[in-house]
Amino acid sequence: MTGVAVRAAQAAEPDANLATAREAARALERWGRGRGWSGPDPYDALNGTRLPRMVRRSPLALRAATQAVKRSPWDLRPILGVPEELSAATLAHVLSAYARDGFLDPGEAHAQLRHYVDVLATLRCTTFPEPCWSYHFDVQTRVFFYPSTCPNTIATAFAGLGLLDAYELAGLDDALELAAGAGDFFLRHVPQTPAGEGAYFGYLPGDDTPIHNANMLVAALLARLAEATGRADFDGAARAAVRYTVTHQRPDGAWPYGESGNLGWVDGFHTGYVLDSLLTCIETGLCGASEERAWRRGLRYYVDALIGPDGAPRYSSSSRFPIDGQSAAQALLTLSRAAPREPELADCRWSVLHFALRELGRSDGAFAFQRDRYWRNRIAHPRWVEAPMLEALAHLLASGRRDPTASTPTLARPTRGLARTEDLVRHATSTSAPVRAVVKSPPVHWVIQTERAARVVYPGTRFIAAQVTRRPVGRYTLHSGLVVHLRHNSRDIDMLNEIFAKRCYEPPPGPVANALQASNSVRVLDLGGNVGLFAAYALGRWDVAQVRSFEPDPDNARLLRSTIAANSRTSTWRLEEKAVSNRAGALAFVPGRLSESRMAHAGEQAVHMPTVDLYDIDHDVDLLKMDIEGAEWPILTDPRLPSLSARTIVMKWHARFCPSSNPHAMVHELLLAAGYEIVRDQVSPHALTGLLWVTRGG
Repeated sequence: MTGVAVRAAQAAEPDANLATAREAARALERWGRGRGWSGPDPYDALNGTRLPRMVRRSPLALRAATQAVKRSPWDLRPILGVPEELSAATLAHVLSAYARDGFLDPGEAHAQLRHYVDVLATLRCTTFPEPCWSYHFDVQTRVFFYPSTCPNTIATAFAGLGLLDAYELAGLDDALELAAGAGDFFLRHVPQTPAGEGAYFGYLPGDDTPIHNANMLVAALLARLAEATGRADFDGAARAAVRYTVTHQRPDGAWPYGESGNLGWVDGFHTGYVLDSLLTCIETGLCGASEERAWRRGLRYYVDALIGPDGAPRYSSSSRFPIDGQSAAQALLTLSRAAPREPELADCRWSVLHFALRELGRSDGAFAFQRDRYWRNRIAHPRWVEAPMLEALAHLLASGRRDPTASTPTLARPTRGLARTEDLVRHATSTSAPVRAVVKSPPVHWVIQTERAARVVYPGTRFIAAQVTRRPVGRYTLHSGLVVHLRHNSRDIDMLNEIFAKRCYEPPPGPVANALQASNSVRVLDLGGNVGLFAAYALGRWDVAQVRSFEPDPDNARLLRSTIAANSRTSTWRLEEKAVSNRAGALAFVPGRLSESRMAHAGEQAVHMPTVDLYDIDHDVDLLKMDIEGAEWPILTDPRLPSLSARTIVMKWHARFCPSSNPHAMVHELLLAAGYEIVRDQVSPHALTGLLWVTRGG
């Protein structure tokens, strides 16, 4: 058996793993909340009020004092007068944990999240106008000294990422404002040094030391901010930072701590920072296939070189000891985040969990700092171990809920309240013309559509808040667990409701529905992919082996690409940014109309988009979906239509561009002549569009 297989075999059953992780998270959260998340830190020796004056005069002495306090199995802080304090970096991890939750009552988790966002805001450095954060102690490293008043890349990036979790997962808009301010801090005050194909961020304002984990943490923050705000400056800076680090990956998949002569070591938790940050950039759609290959090489190195066969998180590739609490937390986080893309490699996360509980767990719910070969340091350090461990456990629980072998669903199914609301609206509009007029008025229609959509995405409260405040784009989770990106107050919301609330693409009962449900390898061709809502419906509804989406509109394609990346589906869900017709070449196209971007009329101002010939690509699929705003007619009137191999077609036809004055009759005639059988026929009241299901049967 391979090392991965051995570790996987050692893991407990999924439900037992989830229960163990949930109980560990609850106990750890009780421990931290009881102390307000304050406590000692491995590197806080220089806060000692009784530290000898002579020590403060020498960088070497400062380093020696720091290491003595850090490494001692006995707590020297009371002797040196080192107080227990609250760190902004601690709260950054705590925010991510409470936002993701999975271990508390949701209302309780939200209250804690709200409280600690406010506390984090009070811990901002006052030396810069933009939000930024520092460690709560002076630091002397082998590279540089910086005081507790100086913001640094690590604390500020962690804070920004935690705030973005509070915004994206819990709808706290002020958290986004703080996070965007942190992004501005980096662009304005932390130099991005050009080097080779990219440029890297320094560790401190004015610093140009090339440290990969610091550079990539900033890249991850800026990539997420670019997705949330649409700002091109965040996007461009993140891309340059990613290029720098990816081009410096070693042949074995590792990254050194930094690129200066004395920074060439490789350790577990800094490698985890780089991998998680690169994965974030992939998930936002910032990165492409080459960056994902680099991430996979790095993850393989991480599992093979930095995780022991017994689940022990190695401090470095050359040394098992000391077994460090942050190394364990980071291993759980990195492997949990990797699980959707690399389930076999990530399966050893459960072995890491059991190892950490066995070797580092304390009876009070906290985790010890370190275990050396001959002794343990049982001190609990909130910034270094406890808060990162709580965040890691929240991710671990989420990864377990996504595991198809675990019985706990990611989210509850749609509630009966939605069906009751739909029934009431349908009844009222069908029986009363005045009520129908009110319901169809723009303000009431907006309220109804917003309420419907808030019930089919999570978190619904953030969706409503974003609709009200007119946020441009939001990222949400469907009941299937899949992620979608939506443009607020646009046709995207109507489409979301049509597909997921009204279930317009649910196949008719009978052979078509039975065949799709029974197959374990459904192949889908998605013509008019838009932002990916139909494909997300198909992936959540059937056992889909492959989706191939065609979408020519650049704005739609950008969101669709982000959605594919966010769902870790790049291997099974492909996007081609092209139009589809009955000939290859170029098509006069009118972009920028969201779901209604379309082929241009003769003489209409347009751009030319690349086009593929449907009959020249692989159309041997189980389900072909077509919604291309009138461009279906050249395909349907082509004499090659009978050769189409798609077994079932679901098509939204349009009167636009139809060569007949009766498009409904014409689409029937063409498809019947091509050998298809009509199994569902829906026509809009104005007869200008319709939805048609046809099949070739057995």
